[in-house]
Amino acid sequence: MTENQSRIDSSADELGEPPFSPTYFIARDKFRKACGKAGADLHALPLTARGPDGQPLFIDIARFGASKPDRVLLLSGGLHGVEGFAGSAVQTALVNQLPPLSEGGAIILVHCLNPFGMSWLRRWNESNVDLNRNFFDPTQNQPSTPDAYRKVEQFLNPPRPPSRDFFLIKAAWQIARFGFSNLKQAVASGQGEYPRGLFFRGRDREESVRVYRAWLQQHLAGLDHLFVIDLHTGLGPFGHGSIYQKLTGRDSGELGDLLNLPVEMEAPGSKGVGYHFSGGQDQLLLELFPRSRIDYLTLEFGTYGNLKVLKALRAENQHHHFGSGKIDHWSKTDLKNAFCPPSEEWRRTVVEQGVELVRRAAKYLWD
Repeated sequence: MTENQSRIDSSADELGEPPFSPTYFIARDKFRKACGKAGADLHALPLTARGPDGQPLFIDIARFGASKPDRVLLLSGGLHGVEGFAGSAVQTALVNQLPPLSEGGAIILVHCLNPFGMSWLRRWNESNVDLNRNFFDPTQNQPSTPDAYRKVEQFLNPPRPPSRDFFLIKAAWQIARFGFSNLKQAVASGQGEYPRGLFFRGRDREESVRVYRAWLQQHLAGLDHLFVIDLHTGLGPFGHGSIYQKLTGRDSGELGDLLNLPVEMEAPGSKGVGYHFSGGQDQLLLELFPRSRIDYLTLEFGTYGNLKVLKALRAENQHHHFGSGKIDHWSKTDLKNAFCPPSEEWRRTVVEQGVELVRRAAKYLWD
């Protein structure tokens, strides 16, 4: 057992429960309980959307350190709803072993930016919007929907409840037509024409983006240096953390050396697992803090192959729009397992890697 894992296990013992949670509401309660015990300045931003039983939903933010900081380490999670189970676990484990803070510094934990998706076991929000494509400037023209997406739209978004429909055979045919890398880029980069379709970016900023923007603008004015780690799951080798760079004051190699981890560019290319897209959280930060130095990293924890994940996304989306939409459905279970595998080894590794990266980032930021 590593020293870092020993610290994580000790933290779980103090909380009386493991960092992973079965539902959004248990995860939220666990996170807030840990943050309150650690003396955080807690904020709860209410949203209009409701949970499966009509429960209120919130974006919870915990701040440790200076109230008007000049340097901030911001760890966000749950932007893709169901991916928030891993993000919440990392944040909850981190709270009881926070790295030292410098004078004027702060660590900010944004628990779940898409509580609707996490509570309903969806990747998208209440408007079927992919929030990681929704931070765009609404006054600017958005990228057009890729032609390849239009050509495969009926395959991606069949207007009927999910069923056994030879998905893998159909997917293999589409890959043969367009090539895997081209198809992956076209499908996942975001689209604005099909409101019920996968990876819909929306046509205006969603409520959660607007509420989050207002909080950042109010509390981080005058910021000198912002280092963001946005937590996700799905891409990469099973249980392995991959870092994708979007904004940084240093080149990826130098930053990787400082963090003692490899850092890849956001779009690794045909040999990588990532893809390029616009409308991410980094665009909002550039808009709000044009004079600040910003380092922005996406931390992805790998789960399963692209086709298995796409199959789960497709089935849940069909159930949401053309089935009963109820949470106790096999498509919901499959989607949660696709982004948060039940493997204890996967969960242990994710928490260990996530906490260690944050500690290294804090050392880099404060030094």
